[in-house]
Amino acid sequence: MSKLLGFCFFVCGVVAVYVWGIRPLTAVSNPMPAAPTAIVMTRVPSATPVAPTVDQRAVASAAGTFLYKWQQGEYASMYAQLGAAAQRRISESRFVARYRAIMAEATVEHVATRVGSTGVDVPAATVAFSVTLSTTAVGQLTQDNTMHLVLEQGEWKIDWYPTLILKGLEDPYVVHLVTLPAHRGSILDRHGTPLAEDGQFVQVGVEPGLINDEKQLLAYLSKWLNLDPKLIKHLYTLSWAKPDYFMPISTVTDYQWKHAPAGLDMAQANGLVSQEVPGRTYPFGSLASILVGYVDPTTGHGRAGLEQSLDSVLAGRDGAELDMTNQGYTMVALTFARRPAVNGQDVRLSIDLREQQALEKAIGTRKGAAAAIDPSSGQVLALVSSPGYDPNRFEIPTATNGIGPVRGMYPRATEGLYPTGSVFKIVTMAAALERGGYQATTLIDGPGVWYGLGTNDPLYDWLPSGHGTITLQEALTQSCDTCFYAVGKDLDGIDENLLPSFARSFGFGAPTGIDHVAEAAGLVPDNAWKEKTLHDAWRTGDTVNLAIGQGYFLATPLQVASMLASVGDHGIVHSPLLVLQIGKTTFTAPVTGKLPVSAAHLSSILQGMLGVSTESTGTAAFLFNSFPWQVAAKTGTAQNTGTQPHAWFAAIAPFSAPKIALAVVLENAGEGSTVAGPVARTALQVYLNEVAPVTQGGAQPLQVPGG
Repeated sequence: MSKLLGFCFFVCGVVAVYVWGIRPLTAVSNPMPAAPTAIVMTRVPSATPVAPTVDQRAVASAAGTFLYKWQQGEYASMYAQLGAAAQRRISESRFVARYRAIMAEATVEHVATRVGSTGVDVPAATVAFSVTLSTTAVGQLTQDNTMHLVLEQGEWKIDWYPTLILKGLEDPYVVHLVTLPAHRGSILDRHGTPLAEDGQFVQVGVEPGLINDEKQLLAYLSKWLNLDPKLIKHLYTLSWAKPDYFMPISTVTDYQWKHAPAGLDMAQANGLVSQEVPGRTYPFGSLASILVGYVDPTTGHGRAGLEQSLDSVLAGRDGAELDMTNQGYTMVALTFARRPAVNGQDVRLSIDLREQQALEKAIGTRKGAAAAIDPSSGQVLALVSSPGYDPNRFEIPTATNGIGPVRGMYPRATEGLYPTGSVFKIVTMAAALERGGYQATTLIDGPGVWYGLGTNDPLYDWLPSGHGTITLQEALTQSCDTCFYAVGKDLDGIDENLLPSFARSFGFGAPTGIDHVAEAAGLVPDNAWKEKTLHDAWRTGDTVNLAIGQGYFLATPLQVASMLASVGDHGIVHSPLLVLQIGKTTFTAPVTGKLPVSAAHLSSILQGMLGVSTESTGTAAFLFNSFPWQVAAKTGTAQNTGTQPHAWFAAIAPFSAPKIALAVVLENAGEGSTVAGPVARTALQVYLNEVAPVTQGGAQPLQVPGG
């Protein structure tokens, strides 16, 4: 009996060893695909770590391989890992297309994954994992998720649903990226009045089913929108049009809508319909248009002027939102990620709206330019280039409207190059006083014809009878050409580079340094330039021509205004400042130098300029004989290749405490005093009434002599 009992214990022991010892060691497990995936061990609350089971290893390996293939974009290979039920739910082509579409819509550039803990309950398993999608639209999107697997024929397969791409994604919803537009900053004048801002346009259209008198409707729209009636009809009879559809025809500004021609009510009862659309608006239309520029509606970015040069400041940065929506994108069920928009910053200019308006109105549609600067601060008060354009037109995309201004419209104030004529005599007088041995009281002969270059090369004064013998200061007041021919010859005799070097010290021949605006350098000719460019030597006649701002000399209106501002501010030279403030950051004009002219000599120059507007012999006295402010001025009539001279007028006012330095030029328009002078006077009157109002009398009406 004892032997039998012992035998039974022996058999039980063998069975136990086999069941709990040998059998697990001989069990067949699924091979594990090689994949660079970290396996997170499952720990139990014990002081001794527990090694993962074979099933846990196999599950983690299958999940890791699937996620690694996602990182590599191997979507077809991922599909091969799906379980049978998952493959019945979605075809391989749809599976691949869905991954690709979502990765593209979400702007995914890189996928990073990590396998976490596993849970196995054969034949099912779960794997915790995280995925980080690096996108260009919403930055990094990291999600913790759970993958379900099933054991099929000894292999762990993925029980796939759309939520494995983005947690929470379910059929029939789709992934949709929405742009969150940034508000574009406004461009303001110095007082905060908008010159450009985000606003509303009115889209004018036709609802075909409401038309009861087509001829009358077409006549009204054609006249108002300046469009061919055939084009208008074509636009509301397109192949996809229906009687109750809104068929867009054109877009107008809010101002144009409110000031539509008489008959709008009748047209609205005859098929005309409208709807508001957002866009970049320019409340004053063409005012300062060359300076401000415009925005391309197709890109939302500036295409010209300050809209372009300050685009990075004004535009801000659009935001984005990655949503789960219905297929029509009309309902958001879930937001996966969101990057808020960063609005653009407002830009406040130094431009004075009323001064800009006064100059543009006075110049009208004539070709020309003007620049005005506050001498004490270097701030630009006006920058006019004429003709301009209505930038609202270029914000409005229509069937007949191109993008961009017409040819011939460019920033004349900063890039237009002109001979300045007698305005340059200010520089010549400064050189004569500082280096030529002249005094303001030095007498100079001013005949009607000057033979200083020889009897075969006579040069004429603008006054046929000449000015007689007058002082240098009076020569500036009366703008005597022959006096300045003589001065130019004397300066050339001292040093042929003397006058060109003085011109450069007054800011000519180089950009002024104005901020955010393109500008031309101009041209100060000298011997080196002439030999290099024309292969000819500099002669005395070249200096004589330069002395009255003729010959090869070229300058921009801004350079002339900047020079005047320096003369009016004790010789201090500023880089003109156009942008006063960006956001909360303010700016001041840097001081870049000082004119090489003593205070006494500057005073003599200013006295000579004052005589232009106050003395009976002054070339602009008739303009300012009843003006309530004293004005230091200089007229200029610059010969050029055209049939008529360029008309210049330069001014610094008030004389005793300058608030404005102004330069005006009108192309091929005639005499400076009679053509450019009235423009300057009007602009001075407007600005000085604002900053230096007189207590009695007020500004007098302008009286311009006939002819």
